[in-house]
Formats: sequence, structure tokens, C-alpha cells
Amino acid sequence: MSKYNYLNVAKMPERSFLPAELAQTLPFSSDSAVKVFQLDPSSILAQESAKTFQICQEGIHKDGTTELNGEAAACATSLEALQSLVRSPMLLGPHDAANVKALSTDERLHSGSSFRGKVVEVSLEASVEQRHAVCHNLMYPSAVYFCHYLPRTRVYSVMLQPLDAAGAQQRHLVRAIAMCHMDTTGWNPRHLAFQNLLTLPGHGEACHWVLQGSMTFVPTA
Repeated sequence: MSKYNYLNVAKMPERSFLPAELAQTLPFSSDSAVKVFQLDPSSILAQESAKTFQICQEGIHKDGTTELNGEAAACATSLEALQSLVRSPMLLGPHDAANVKALSTDERLHSGSSFRGKVVEVSLEASVEQRHAVCHNLMYPSAVYFCHYLPRTRVYSVMLQPLDAAGAQQRHLVRAIAMCHMDTTGWNPRHLAFQNLLTLPGHGEACHWVLQGSMTFVPTA
């Protein structure tokens, strides 16, 4: 394959999870983020923390749309909570928790600068019939992940051949994870996918990269 891809990714700052006991004790809200972490209410971090709380508590996505039909979603504010989500049937359905594969996009794509590459191999990781979960790293003073499952979705591993500014191929391949939502019927017309693709709900699939700060989990058995 010879399709070119351009990924422009702003790198998320590194933050650690709170210990499980502390995460369960501290109130999780936009107000508590300002008070507990002593944030300036007018700061970007305080504003982004308010968006994170809205996503987690009200089921509102970053583009302002609500959860989609059939979507299962929850947030994790500790590593233990993230592990529990991946092990639970809510996202992945009935499965053996010992047989779950974690997928992520290569860190070399997270530089914050434009990446140029050529698709050389595509592998299907999860079919439309298979459950999966993708967990997105949200902005908050401590680590918070929004994990969700969307039905009628395929997950792919895509191997990319990096190209330099002159178009010459670089030596080492990099892997990017991609998702294709095969049925957009019932989606909100305001969804960001339709704005980018200039389409309407139910008119074709919507594919996107799973980029910096996100992880995808797929049962292997």
C-alpha cells in the first residue's frame, strides 16, 4: 500500500495515577481539582479538568456530543480502577481477564510535530463482532482515563514506513492503532467525525487513529 498519512499530535504531559485509596477518598470534580491541587481557576489545566469531569460524569465527549447508542463507558482515576475496568464484562464482555492484549501507537508518533509515513501493512486486531475497549488519557492534575466500547467497530494495527522531509524512507517501521466505526447510523450530526469527513450519519464508516495517551484492549481468547 502507498497511502500517505499525516499525524499531528500534541504530546500530553506525564502524570501519575493517584494511589487507589487516595483516589477513592478525594472527591472527583472540577471544583475539587481547583481546591485540592491548588489550581488557578482561570488556568488551562483547570478548564481542561472541568471538561474531563464533564466527560466522566455526564457522558459528554470532547467534541460536545453525548454517548452513542450501545456505547459502554467509564472513567478510571487509579491504576487499580483501570485494571478493574479491563477485567470487567462491562467493556469487553465475558472474557478471560488473563487473555487480553494491550495495543498502543508507537511513541515515535507522539513528538508533537507532523509525522509523514507510508502504510506498508494493515492487520485486523478486532472485528465488528469482537468486543474491545479504548482508554483515552484525559487532562487532569493526576492521571484519568476515559474507557469505552463502541459496537460495530473494527480495530487495526497499521505499520508505517517513516519518510523524511525529502520523501526518503526511514529504516525502522512504526506502528499506529486505528479504529473504524462501520455503522454511524444514529450518531449525532454534530459529531466531529462528520465535520472532518463532510458526511452525515449512516453515510459510510468513520476511521481515526488511536493516538498519544490512549490504549486499546482486545480479548485474545
